[in-house]
Amino acid sequence: MEYLNEGLLAIFGTVFGLALQRYLDRAKPLIEVSKFGFSGSIVDIDNNLLKAVEDSPWEICISKYSSFEDLTLLDQNVRKTIIKLERALQDIESWLNMPIQNLTGKQSRTLFFTSSPFLSHPIIFNVLISSVVRGELSDLPKIDVNEELTFKITESECEDKKTYFIIFGSKTRTIDAKKYYPQDINEQLELLARLIAFSSTDSIHYAIKKAKEIIIKEVQKLNKIRELASTALTKNACPTFIITASNMGKSPAVLSPIFVARLNYGHEAKQFLMHATDEERKKPESDTVFSSGILDGNTQSNYINIAAEDTVTFKIVSEDVLGGQGDKIVTHYDLGSLEGVIYGWTTKEKKLKTSHLVIAKTISPDNKSRILAKAEGKWLRIKSIIDGTTKIV
Repeated sequence: MEYLNEGLLAIFGTVFGLALQRYLDRAKPLIEVSKFGFSGSIVDIDNNLLKAVEDSPWEICISKYSSFEDLTLLDQNVRKTIIKLERALQDIESWLNMPIQNLTGKQSRTLFFTSSPFLSHPIIFNVLISSVVRGELSDLPKIDVNEELTFKITESECEDKKTYFIIFGSKTRTIDAKKYYPQDINEQLELLARLIAFSSTDSIHYAIKKAKEIIIKEVQKLNKIRELASTALTKNACPTFIITASNMGKSPAVLSPIFVARLNYGHEAKQFLMHATDEERKKPESDTVFSSGILDGNTQSNYINIAAEDTVTFKIVSEDVLGGQGDKIVTHYDLGSLEGVIYGWTTKEKKLKTSHLVIAKTISPDNKSRILAKAEGKWLRIKSIIDGTTKIV
């Protein structure tokens, strides 16, 4: 009987040991967010936006059914153009407020022109040229052909256009008179070239004032395009995350490709059903940080396999767009007050959860104070342990 008990104890010890080892070697998956952005698919463009883009003289375009990426690119290009125009406008305002001097000598006119915004803002040339081509600027003052030009003009002609090169020392500006333009338009383009090259006080002030009028109108038109494009992007955007998944155990882990993101914005919250995609599926090459950006693609993925003691990254994309809540969510994101959490599951139905997320382009004052307070609290606890004032239990 004694031998039997010893045998049973040995068997029990072996089974218990194996079970304990299996428990200790189990998969231990963790998920965290390394990046956040917005993506989308095909967008049905509003007719108002189509018309505004079509009427614009700038090199921007969009079609009735455009990709989210093309719409994003349009928005970015319009914003960049607005910034350039507004900077030129600021310099024009400052320059026009300077005292007017009646300069007659060629050297004096040269100094006068080089102090103007023409050379520092090539976009001023562009708005004047495009206005002439569109027939909006047809009352240019004439310059006597016998007048000595301040700057040299050279011409080059080919099959489809005649180009005027206005040479300002080391810099050159060009004006193209294309053969398919009406004759009166090409005459005005030549006159514009001579007007700028002559560079009298009156001619440059005239050109700068005209440029100012045109730029103000163009900024208004571009702001309308930006507003329409931004609205379309916001409504059709899908929350997108890059997930870093780690397995601290000694057994492989398999994650379901389905996730749920809960976003909190102010006193409201919305949940999004997310799917993992095959894009970005890789081992991380370096440490990643929480950042924002426009992400693309929404090809659905199979299950996510994580080897023992390994880490992988992958993208998850919402099945639903922001829709009517888009403005609120994006506003909180811009202000640094969008928060959230991501939930996932293993194939064994173990629930996973990221740490609390502050999703922001910039950190709001409240979140900044909270993060610094949390960091300070951790440092004080560590310091007290080092100093021996806190007992480690």
